Amino acid sequence: AAYRAATARQDVTPDAWNNLGLVLERMGATEDAIAAFEAALRQAPDFLMASANLAALLIDQGHLEAAIRASQLALSHGPANVPAQINFGVALLEQGRHGEAERAFAAALAVAPNNTDAGDNALYLQHYMLNDPAAVIAAHAAWGSRRAAALTPAAPHSPKKTERLRIGYV
Repeated sequence: AAYRAATARQDVTPDAWNNLGLVLERMGATEDAIAAFEAALRQAPDFLMASANLAALLIDQGHLEAAIRASQLALSHGPANVPAQINFGVALLEQGRHGEAERAFAAALAVAPNNTDAGDNALYLQHYMLNDPAAVIAAHAAWGSRRAAALTPAAPHSPKKTERLRIGYV
């Protein structure tokens, strides 16, 4: 109700439309959510979050061509837009356009090398592209090592003997 009221105002912002779209999507009002995301993009064509939300919803609904168009529009405003590259890759993957999907995921990983969505989708794609189980296993192991290295702190904190251990209860 609050977002409906916000979008009924004369000075409505694209954020209000985008947030209304997210709420409507959660409520299962898919067509209304799509319309809200599109309203946000009419106001601000370079609103990358709204275009990513629209493309993801279109993919979920099986509207792959529309999702590809939405992703391409987002990429025309920001070619380094990782969510748009991922959505683009997923839509292409769902269409069986594996080589193009692989390039989209690689572009996302070039910008954000440790992005788990891009990496996980690229690995999922390998199951379709590689006919060699050992190569698939190697790709998964390499990604796991890369993620572990990114998540491991460089120097773990070791308290001095004089430091008191402080414990907080919530």
